[in-house]
Amino acid sequence: MSANQSPLSVCTTLSRATRSLMFFIVLTFGCTLSSAAQSTHLLTGKLTDSLSRPIPSATVFIVGMTKMTSTGKDGTFRFDGLQAGTYQLSVSMMGFAKHTETVILTEPVIDLKITLHPTDILLTEVIISSGGNKKDREENYKMFQKVFLGGSVNAKKCRILNPETLHLKFDKKADMLTAYADDLIIVENEALGYKVRYLLNNFSYHATQDHASFSGNSTFEELPGNDKQKGIWADARAKAYQGSLMQFFRGLYNSNAREEGFLIHQAYERVPVVGGGDDREYVNIDPNEIDLYTISKLGLDSLMRLQFTKLFITYAPKQAAKQRLLYVDARKKQVPITTNCTLMYLLTDGAMIDQKGDASGQHNFTIQGNMALRRVADQLPFEYYPAKPGQPTAKL
Repeated sequence: MSANQSPLSVCTTLSRATRSLMFFIVLTFGCTLSSAAQSTHLLTGKLTDSLSRPIPSATVFIVGMTKMTSTGKDGTFRFDGLQAGTYQLSVSMMGFAKHTETVILTEPVIDLKITLHPTDILLTEVIISSGGNKKDREENYKMFQKVFLGGSVNAKKCRILNPETLHLKFDKKADMLTAYADDLIIVENEALGYKVRYLLNNFSYHATQDHASFSGNSTFEELPGNDKQKGIWADARAKAYQGSLMQFFRGLYNSNAREEGFLIHQAYERVPVVGGGDDREYVNIDPNEIDLYTISKLGLDSLMRLQFTKLFITYAPKQAAKQRLLYVDARKKQVPITTNCTLMYLLTDGAMIDQKGDASGQHNFTIQGNMALRRVADQLPFEYYPAKPGQPTAKL
């Protein structure tokens, strides 16, 4: 992956038959890996242009976390109090190309030298050209919000604070909506209590096929609130965490996915829809739950390697709390693909995850079902952990 490549890409498809969302995900979120001694590290750096001149007032943040700062007059920045591990650093400055790179903290102090290059103005002018009247703009904006924020309960309590930074263009001939943002998109999530800043790299939505693709990097900031409001947010965050991709990856890493409420089966071929009044899509699965050691292996670098082709995942805590059943010589079982389950494909030869639920490196997942319904409005920072029963609410 190149230094400027987006650490998160998401594609969605809405099937006409099942009306269930599909995701194509490139996950390279950056977050910390804990060290045995829990010693803190310092990450510093300096931004310059191609003529070695410092770049002040640039936005620098660690992807998927609550770490964000701006460069000083001399182009420098710093993040202290970090644990040893792997991070994704994202840099944004108007007039310059977006920059993202992986940083591995092993030494007490890591100092980076980053060169930003000017944006191709001619290309940008073509991309951001909007056109259309005020009514078209409003319709395009509604379409963008639906795809970007999602259709969950949380999405209804989100608002984009700077919609003027968005340039939307709808190609009627291609039935395609594209979007470009001049600056970070700022989303106030009143449901979860975060202000999310999203660096949009690309966005496209094919209306007829209900197929969308967008990529970018996000950083989080706690919203101010009284004790009552914070309690409401804590409950909403815990609910958003349940059955999420982050929780699932953490369960795989800790080999306790079933204890976390996930039932995981090997998935096989899809079953063609043959009519008869049932417009749902089906897939064949192994009725026996998969053994995690067959798809995951912890390495010496504290990263876990995943290797599988297709998984059928159900988030069902009550069922998972019961004794695991074993079917001897069981044949493939045909099950419907609904919004209560997730069908996950790994399109590359292995993926790496860490204990925070971060997929490190560039890995392609196709996801259909429950986890595919979660968009920007349902995202949580990697620092988030739900409170255990009998303990105070988890804090960042």
